[in-house]
This record gives sequence, C-alpha cells and structure tokens, in this order.
Amino acid sequence: MNARLLITAIWLITHASAAATPTDRQQAVGNAVDAVLPSVVRIETVGGLAPGGSGQLVAGPTTGTVVSEDGLIVSSLFSFSQEPTSLLVRFHDGRRVPARIVARDRSRMLALLQAETAKPTTPASAVEPAAIQPGRWAVAVGRTLQPERPGVSVGIVSAAARMHGRVLQTDANVSPANYGGPLVDLTGRVYGVLVPMSPMSSDEQAGVEFYDSGIGFAVPLAHVFSVLPEWQKGQDLRPGKLGIGLKEGSELVAEPVIGSVWPRSPAALAGIEPGDLITAIDGEPVSTQAQLRARLVPRYGGQSIAVAWERRSAEGDDAEGDKAQQDKQLFEQTITLAGEMPPYTPAVLGVVPNRGSKAKGVAVRGVLPGSPAAEAGLRTGDLLTRINETDTPTAEAAAEALSALGPGDSVNVSVKRGDEPIERTLTFGQPPEAMPLAADLPPRRNAATTGDADDWELSPIVLPLSANLAQAYAPKDKTEDPLGLVLWLAPKAEDIEPLVESWKPLAARDGAILCIAAPAADNRWSADEAEYLLLLLRTLRGRYTIDPARTVFAAQGQPASAAGLAAYRLRRMVSGVVLLDAPLPRSLEPAQASPSQQLSALMLQTERTTLSPLLASDAARLRQAGYPTTEVTLEQADAGDALPLISRWVDSLDRL
Repeated sequence: MNARLLITAIWLITHASAAATPTDRQQAVGNAVDAVLPSVVRIETVGGLAPGGSGQLVAGPTTGTVVSEDGLIVSSLFSFSQEPTSLLVRFHDGRRVPARIVARDRSRMLALLQAETAKPTTPASAVEPAAIQPGRWAVAVGRTLQPERPGVSVGIVSAAARMHGRVLQTDANVSPANYGGPLVDLTGRVYGVLVPMSPMSSDEQAGVEFYDSGIGFAVPLAHVFSVLPEWQKGQDLRPGKLGIGLKEGSELVAEPVIGSVWPRSPAALAGIEPGDLITAIDGEPVSTQAQLRARLVPRYGGQSIAVAWERRSAEGDDAEGDKAQQDKQLFEQTITLAGEMPPYTPAVLGVVPNRGSKAKGVAVRGVLPGSPAAEAGLRTGDLLTRINETDTPTAEAAAEALSALGPGDSVNVSVKRGDEPIERTLTFGQPPEAMPLAADLPPRRNAATTGDADDWELSPIVLPLSANLAQAYAPKDKTEDPLGLVLWLAPKAEDIEPLVESWKPLAARDGAILCIAAPAADNRWSADEAEYLLLLLRTLRGRYTIDPARTVFAAQGQPASAAGLAAYRLRRMVSGVVLLDAPLPRSLEPAQASPSQQLSALMLQTERTTLSPLLASDAARLRQAGYPTTEVTLEQADAGDALPLISRWVDSLDRL
C-alpha cells in the first residue's frame, strides 16, 4: 500500500459511518481511482516565458483530464501562464505524444488541448449536476509528480456552487500537483476539473495561495461537456460582460442598483442608466447584488439574456420632508453579453466642484486647463444645472450623468452665470493631463479648511498584530466634510517628521490628511504587507471622513513599488497613485480600466534620473490601459519639495 492510500485509510477510519467499515471505504477509494486513471494524463510543458515577479509560474508537468475519444484534454490554465513552446502528453498506457492548446476558457480558468494520437482515448464520465451535493465523498487525483503512480487526496464536496456558480468546492487537498486533474466520486465518475480560483482576482495565477488549505475548487465536468462543441472550434470562451458597475453595499443585502455604465457596452446600448434597478434575469427575480452576480458571472460572451429593470423618477418632497414620491418606468430587453469591452476612457468635463456650496446645482470651483469645460468657456463661480436631459442638483448626479459617456461623445450642458442662463455643447476628448497650477483652484472652503493649525494633530495609527508604524496628520475632531488622503509609504520611521512639517501648510488649504507608514522591518516594503495597507486604509476610513475621489498612495524610491501595487489592487477604494523617481512593479500588467475601477497616476522624476526611459514606458502602459497619467519633471528629488505639487494634483482629482 502506498503512503497516500495509507493516510487515506486512517482518515476514513476516523470519519466512516457505522454502515461501512474502513476497509470498505478504502476499497471504494481505490476502485474510484482505478476507474478514472485511464482518463488522467500527465502534461509536460517545454519552453516559454520565465517566471514572473510573483514567482508562481511553473515550467514543470501538470495534470489533464481526457474529455473525448479523439484526444481532447481539459486542464487548468495555471500551468500554461508561461506560454510554453511545446507540449507532451503522457497517457495511462505510457504513450507520449505531442499536443497543442486549442482554446482557453477565461471564465473558468481552463485550457482545452488536442493530443496528436491515432489511438482512441478514454474520456471521463461526468457526475450529473443534480448529484453534486455537499457532503458526498470526493477524491482528488493528479498525475504530476510520478506519472506511474497518481497522487490522491480524499475529502468531501463542501459546496455545490461557489464563485458565483462557476465551481464546486471541496476540502480535499488541491494544489499545483493536481490542478487540471479530476475530482471524482466513489464510483469513478468525475465531479469536475480541479482549478485554482479566487474572488479577488481573475488572472491565471489567482487562488494558488489556497493550495492544500482545505479550500479547493473544481469546474463541473458536466458544464465542460455542455460547452465543448463550441469550445473545440478554437475560440476562447470569455466571461460575458453586461457593462455595469453596482453601487457600493453588501452584496448579500444591497439591491442591484446601477452605479455606472460602461460607454458603448451592451448595457449602454440597451439604454440602462446609472440609478436603474435590475429586477430580473431571464424571468428569474433578483433582489440583491449577490443574486444578480450569480445570474451573470457564469455566462459567456456572445450569450443572450433577458434583462428587466426599473427606473425611478422623483416627483418632489412633501411638506413634512418625507421621501419623494417616485414614478417607476419598467423596461425589459434581450441583451447579448460582450466577451470583450471597448477600451474605456472616462469622459472628463474638467470641472472641479465646490463641495461647500449649498446651491442646487454644481458650483464650479475651478476649471482644468485644456478640458472641454475650459474650451467651452465655463468659469469659476458658474452653476452647472443640467447635462443633456438630466438635472444635476449635486456633483454625484452630474457624475452619474457623465459615467456612460466617453471620448468623442457630445453633451449639452446648462449653466447659470449669476442670473444669466447659458447653454453649451461640449465634445469629450482624452482626459486632460495638464497639471492645474495653484492659481487655477481656489482653496477649499469647509469645516476642515477654515480652522487653524491648532485643530490638526499628528496621531499614531496602531493596528493589532502589526509591527508597522503609521502616523496621520489629521483634524483632531472628525468632520462631516470629506477629506482627501495621501497614504505615503516611507522606507523607515525616521522619515515621518520631515514630511509632516512640509505638509502642515497644505493640509488646511486643500483639506487632506497625510498618513505616513513605515515597513515592519529591514527598511523595505514587501508583498506580504499588502494586507496591512488594506487594513490601514479601512481604519483611516473608519476614523475620518475620507473622500474616495481624493485618496491616493504615494512613495519615492523603493517603497514606490509597493505603493503602485497597492493602489492598483485597491483601485475600487482609491483614486490615484504618486510615484517619485520610481517605476511601476515589473510584475504589474495593468488590466483595462473600467467605470468602477479607475485610477489616475502622477509620475514625478528629477532631471538627473537614469530611469527616464523606463518611467516613460510605464506611463505609456498606464495610458494604453485607460488610466489618466500625468508626467512632471522636477529640479529637486526631495519629497518635501514635491508635496505642494502632489497636494494640488490630489485636490484636482475631485473633478467631473
């Protein structure tokens, strides 16, 4: 008996029911493995890219599951991230033949391979979906480490529909040793193909950190068979995109209210607007964000769905100030989901709103140079009241009206200049990247900025179980007016005091907190401290009233790599990143920007830096992905000297 089966037997002795002896269970596991082994192959990858910055890319063998008699094999995308130049497949009978990748499934993170074999192959048999029930025995099989002897681990099916219905979950050990292999029941039929997966990311390496943790996933083989006729034609299967972003809220209780619409997306073309409420998909009611995602996420690009939604229009407040009566318009339309979205570039009007204004409309605090608003003659002091047919009583309403627009679109805006009504037609170009000078934006006027220096203080921010040191220069008392936040990553704790002294005259003028964090040890930030930065950001948002439109990470030199990576990963929570004489992390490949995941970048460099070509390349990469990027050359490399420019740039991010 091999060691793996011995461990299995011991586990089964502990967990076996009274109805079956340990020997019965052990024999059942052995029979199940024997039954599926003819369908389990070893895949050897040759050549390709070197491992990336994450260190997770592998060039060794992996496992595959045969799905047709003519040599079609399904495996996990994890082992093909390095784009191997050639593949060899070793079958159960010892044959080794070349293979090629036919297509990929970018939704379930699978690869479909074709082995060049003239001899019929033995496909796996799928468990019917109705029979995939939590609590059923499950055996994970791999053929990676020793091709003659499979790797086996035993557990149960712990959930039938995870990751919004795309995979089932098992507590059997799942790792790179069996990714691509089958998860089988005790009769040798296959529940699914083992894959890593994560709710936090959709790249090919996502989820590998869960290996051998008791949290493993498998794509149901019945689903693979259902898409195989189309998939084997050679076209990649991509996640189906409606083109919407939902308003923030707990996905288990919050209604699926549209927060943003991707310009020229299926949703935009169907007439869905920000503020609309999705009520049903294919006739099935949805009342929470989680229910909507469960209906949408499993779909592929090219599939059509029936979407029902409602639009509420306010009629006005009554004398007691109760909630406005609302009329509901109901819509329903069949929409074809997109596999790829058109490139996204935000429509920037170029207006910086005066958040302290009580007027009904968007009071213009400043106009960014070179923007559509500047070209149309809008001025500081104007009041923006309407965009196209949408009233804009608040800056939030104006942002919603602009969210479905992009470069090349034209809008009609209504403005009041004193008592004079003005109508203008504006056409959006690319986002302005010119740096607004201090004279272009008057100081903010709110409770935080009208106080004096005695109302602000430097306070430690202590997180439990963390050796990192952080201090925030912020108002002593929490204000209702939102404040900007610059989260500066310093190389060591000694750098905190000088930066704070340089920031003090800027804090009240621009209404922004400076929080300076130092690494736990060795004067270097590591990838392991990403969780600390997330918790630090959440703590600051809980302690102070933070404006998400003016929340940025910033750093100079070595910590800039961690700052860039943190800002990118947390771009739902932050709006920008400032890098001083430092490139982006080499492992970062920016995904296309979206209405709900925007990020602006300020890349500062000194005249004598040797990094200019690399910084220019990084700026081009960010712009190509749709992230507005400003480049500025400075005479001095001192961070304190750059803070006034950084503060003014952060202030300008609160723009329409």
